[in-house]
Amino acid sequence: MLMSSSPDTLLSPDTGLALDLGKAKPFAAIRDAIAAPGARRIDVTGVYGAGMARAALEAARCHAITLVVTESSDAARALASDLSFWRSDSDAPTILLHTAHNFPYAEVHSDKRAAMAQASALAALAADTSSPRIVCIDAASLVRKLPPPDDMRAATVRLKAGDVWEHEATLLSWVNAGYMRVPVVEDPGTYAVRGTVVDVWAAGGTAPTRIELEDEHVASLRPFDAETQVAIHAPIAELVVAPAGLALHSEAHALRARRTVMALADALDFPSSKARSLAEELSAGRPVFADDAYLPVFYNELATLWDYLAADVHVVICDPPRVVAAWNEELAKFAQALTATAGKLVCTPGSLCNSEDEMASALARCSVLTLSGAGAHGSDGTGLRAYAEIRSELSLGTRPNDVALLRSAHSKSAEGPKGGSALGPVVAHLARLRDAGLRTLLTARSELQATRLAELLEHQGLKLRPLRGDLGEALRSLKASEVGLRVGALSSGALLPGEALAVVTDEDIFGARTHRAKEKRTKGSASRAFIDDLRALHVGDYVVHSEHGVGRYLGLTERVIGGAKLDLLIVEYSGSDKLYLPAYRLSQLQKFSGAEGAAPKLDRLGGSTFSKTKTRAKSEVRKLADDLLRLYAEREAARTEPLAALDDTYRAFEATFPYDETHDQQEAIE
Repeated sequence: MLMSSSPDTLLSPDTGLALDLGKAKPFAAIRDAIAAPGARRIDVTGVYGAGMARAALEAARCHAITLVVTESSDAARALASDLSFWRSDSDAPTILLHTAHNFPYAEVHSDKRAAMAQASALAALAADTSSPRIVCIDAASLVRKLPPPDDMRAATVRLKAGDVWEHEATLLSWVNAGYMRVPVVEDPGTYAVRGTVVDVWAAGGTAPTRIELEDEHVASLRPFDAETQVAIHAPIAELVVAPAGLALHSEAHALRARRTVMALADALDFPSSKARSLAEELSAGRPVFADDAYLPVFYNELATLWDYLAADVHVVICDPPRVVAAWNEELAKFAQALTATAGKLVCTPGSLCNSEDEMASALARCSVLTLSGAGAHGSDGTGLRAYAEIRSELSLGTRPNDVALLRSAHSKSAEGPKGGSALGPVVAHLARLRDAGLRTLLTARSELQATRLAELLEHQGLKLRPLRGDLGEALRSLKASEVGLRVGALSSGALLPGEALAVVTDEDIFGARTHRAKEKRTKGSASRAFIDDLRALHVGDYVVHSEHGVGRYLGLTERVIGGAKLDLLIVEYSGSDKLYLPAYRLSQLQKFSGAEGAAPKLDRLGGSTFSKTKTRAKSEVRKLADDLLRLYAEREAARTEPLAALDDTYRAFEATFPYDETHDQQEAIE
């Protein structure tokens, strides 16, 4: 951006578009518009980047329950993250709800972890429909129908210290809610019992919890480390164990599922043997292809998201033309599925989704705020199409950052002659923003990137002020002559003239990064080659057991052992011998990887061939280790001239690495 002749106007060198700082509306104007008498729908334009979450948050401050709808699941996640960045301690918490991971009729298994996340979110909504909260959802998910809130509420177990422990009833409720009993709790959706200690990793929880019992009462609730199995925090006040999926498997739900499947089969004249097999698989909670398409068989009638929300919910639609297009696309998929599934033993599309009329009717009962960049004026539409048109306009006047200018300025400086100032042009740009009367907020997604950014800019004479604590308070204390630095995930920056604020993210300067979910390193993380999800196995796959060697996977069976029903994996070995492996020992298997298309020779169960193969492999590994040790000893003894000290140009180049460094990568770099 370049300054024009007016100190209150910024001028883009590419478009010539002037940004009038004096006429831009502050975000508080949204609250004023909502408070106006008879305000049922408000359209706000001039909302870009970082301004989208700020505008949605201002709207949420006027209502107890706010539903924010985005075009896609990625946009919903980004917006939820941005809301967390901007929110103050007094603002309502954010719940991210995403149900449309797969189209229900796709021939795939549902994502277990995703199902746990959405079940946990629904359980939180069902527990209290009146507490203040912001619910972020993508357009496709809003079309889908959901389990009834009463069922989700009844299937959720809440425990506090001092509560009476009803052992059999509690464990049965967990099994019915999709939890698996295991010897040691290492993954979400599992529980273990050891005398007076019960461990459980609740769906949606960040760590498992140890329940210590005393005299048939809950003595304490302590989170613990799944790797070390040692308590890592002080006791918590309450443990909420939400269902581990959307389909419940209590006796009543399982009976309803069996009856409904058989009724569907009778109506379609479908073979009874196949229908009974499917009914048993579903009622037992075993994975089947397109299992999301069978959700209605477990309930009398599915609900909608509106059933989980208070009657006076306020709806915020971000980028309405794209949201309406996503609604239409999802509804069209279900319309096509109506023909494609004719004669098949699946639930009808109408039982899984809301119609356009139902969606439009639900929205018509709510107050609605639309947020978009440029206006999209047009003739009055009907139904959902009406929300893609701007009818009354309030413009905040925000503008996206000129990212191309920021990145080209940095890249040119980095490619310049030796000794040139890295990020010099970026510093000049920030100075122009400051001279125009804008406060500047720089954001970095990690402490490491923040440190890099601060060092690089300080070498150019620009001192950054770290902003900690409540962001709202910190920004109010930020002067126009200062540049603040905040660690936090913000999807993109923007110029917010109504707030006299320019927001620039580290990605605006160094380019987009691919962000990995930060996973805690567990004792299973070193053996990720082993299978940790049944969806990775198909009947006929060749597998390798850690003790018995190469076999062929034949599927699942159910046996009663010691009075308890267990799911067992069947692995066939040479001579038609079979190994029955409990499902909770799935991690002992890994898929066989050999020559493309070549069938491996099966080992003999209890034989010595696999043991000899492992011995030979260990010998080869030991020889390789000896060779590596010798090589590194030679390298350690070698001497050469040291490299020059790293300068700002290299540090700037380092900051453009398009991935978040893993733990091992960072250790290697250091």
